[in-house]
Amino acid sequence: MSSVAVAAYVYTHETMLSSIPVVTIYVAVALWAAVSALDHVLSSQALTLLFADVKYVSGGTVVLGLFFFVAEYTDDRRWLRPRRVVGVMLPFLILLGFVFADETFGTTLLRQHVVATPSGPFDTSVRSSGVVFLLFTMYAYVLIGTAGYKLFSEYRRLKVDTLREQIRAILVATVVPAVLNMAFNLRLVTVDLTPIGFFVTTLMAVAVIFRYRITDIVPIARRTAIDSVDVGMLVVDSEGTIIDANEAASAHLDVPAGDLTGRGVVDLFSGNPDVVRVLENGDERRTRTDYVVDGEERYFDVDVSTIENGNGDLIGRVVLLSDVTDQVSWERALRERTTELERQNDRLEEFAGIVSHDLRNPLNVASMRLELEADNLDEENYAKIASSLDRMEGIVDDTLELARQGQRVTERDDVSLRAVAEAAWANVATETGSLTVASDRVLSANEPRLQRVFENLFRNAVEHGSTSPDSQARQDAVEHGAAAAGTGDPSVTVTVGATDDGWYVEDDGPGIPEEERSDVLQQGYSTNDEGTGFGLAIVNASVEAHGWDLSITESRDGGARFEVTVPTDSPAMATEVE
Repeated sequence: MSSVAVAAYVYTHETMLSSIPVVTIYVAVALWAAVSALDHVLSSQALTLLFADVKYVSGGTVVLGLFFFVAEYTDDRRWLRPRRVVGVMLPFLILLGFVFADETFGTTLLRQHVVATPSGPFDTSVRSSGVVFLLFTMYAYVLIGTAGYKLFSEYRRLKVDTLREQIRAILVATVVPAVLNMAFNLRLVTVDLTPIGFFVTTLMAVAVIFRYRITDIVPIARRTAIDSVDVGMLVVDSEGTIIDANEAASAHLDVPAGDLTGRGVVDLFSGNPDVVRVLENGDERRTRTDYVVDGEERYFDVDVSTIENGNGDLIGRVVLLSDVTDQVSWERALRERTTELERQNDRLEEFAGIVSHDLRNPLNVASMRLELEADNLDEENYAKIASSLDRMEGIVDDTLELARQGQRVTERDDVSLRAVAEAAWANVATETGSLTVASDRVLSANEPRLQRVFENLFRNAVEHGSTSPDSQARQDAVEHGAAAAGTGDPSVTVTVGATDDGWYVEDDGPGIPEEERSDVLQQGYSTNDEGTGFGLAIVNASVEAHGWDLSITESRDGGARFEVTVPTDSPAMATEVE
C-alpha cells in the first residue's frame, strides 16, 4: 500500500522531473509485494506459476523504471533517445515472450521447475531456473549497476549537501533490494527477502520526496548549466526556501553553499529592499543591488524567474546573480570622464572666446592704424608690419581651430573613407597634385572634423611636395601655415587607403626627416619663420579627439606617410571595402 501511495503522490504532483519512471517503479513494486504476500497465503502450484510470471514482469519493470529515472535525474540524455530506449527495453520484451512460451507451450527456457511449499514465510516457491532467466537476471544487474555508478559519480562530483543527501537516499533505495535479490538468486539465503528491500525503497522515496524535496525541483537535471557558468544561481521552492545554490552564488555572496541551502531567500537579501520587493511580489524581472563581500562593496544584477510544473502551478523560482561590479565601475568612470570632458570642452570654448575677442580686436585695431599710417611709412617697413599682422591673424585662426579640434568627439556617424577624402580634396585640390583612393572602409567618426583632418593633410602634401632644393622642401613639409599654394610639384600624388587597423594618407613628395617626426605634431613647431606651427598639431588633436593614434613614417616613394590607428577599444570600425 505504501508503494501505491508513493506512486499516486508522484503522479498527482507532476513536476519538472517526469513522473513516468517513478510511478512505473512503485506500481511494479506494489505488484511484486502483493503477489509475494498472496504466494505465502495461497499455496498452490498453479498460483505459484502465475505469481512467478508476475514477478518476472514486475521485476523487469522495476529495473527499467530505475534505469530511466537515473538517466533523467542525472541528465544523461543519451539514454533517453528513442532508439536507445527501445534498445534497453528489448531484452525485457524478449523476456515477456518467454513467459508466454512457458505458459503456452510448456517450454523450460525461463524456468525448469516450480513447486509450492510451506518452507518459508516470505516465499513459498522452490524453482530451478532456465538459461533465459539467468541471462535476463545478469542483464538486470548490469542495468542496476550502471544506474548505481551514475548516482555515485554524481555524489562525488556535487558539493551541495541537499543534493548529496538526495543521492544517498536513492542509492540506498537501489542497492538494498538488489543485494537481497542477488543473495536469493545465488542461494545464499533460502527465502526471497526482496520485498523487504522494496519496503526500504519505499521509505527512501518518502524521504527524498518530503525531506529532500526531489519532486519540487530537480537541480541535477540542470547541472551542466549550473556548474559551467559564472552566474550565481539560487533555486528557491514555493515557500521561499533556498534548496540549491551553485558555487558561483556562494562566492558572490561570501556564504558557504551549505549555509545557503535551507535559508529563506528573503532573509538573505533583507538589507536590499528592491530585491526583497521583487521576491515578495513574485515578479519576473531584473533589479540591481549592492552587496558587501570581504569588506568590498560589489554590485549584482538579480534576475528572478518562476518555475511551474506541467499543470501551470508555481513550484519555485530561480534567482540569478550576475556580478556587474566591473561594469558599474566602468559606467561610473565613464560618467566621470564624460563630465570631465564636458568641463574641458567648456574651458576650450572659453579659451576660444578669449582668443577670438581679446586678441582679434587689438589685431583689427592695429591693422586699421597701419592703413591710416600707410602714407607715412616706407614700403619696406609697411610690408614687414603687414606681414607680422597677417601672421598673428593666422596664429589666432589656427589657435581657434586647434581648440575646436581638440574637443573630444561625442557624436559619430558611419563615414566612408573614400567619400570624406574626396570631399576634402575638392576643397583643397589645385593643379599641383592628384588624389588616389586605393581602398575604402567605413569609419565611426565625426564627418566634418574628419574632413578637416584630410584637408590639412592634403594641404601639407600639396603645398610642400615642391621641386625646391631638397633641404628646403623637407623643412617646408613639416608645416603648411605660411606656404603659398601653387608652389608645389604638379606631379605630386596623394594616396589614401585602409589598413588592417585604420587608414593612411601618403604622398610622393620629399617626406619628413626621421629625426623631426616626433616634433612636427607639436603645436608651434615650425622650420619656417613665417609659419604658425599649428597645421599638423591640429591634425593630431582631431585624431586624438576621436580616440585614435597618429604616427608618421616614410611612404613607398620616399614621401610622408601619416598612419592613423584605431585602438581595439575604440568605437567599432567596419571591415575594408574594396
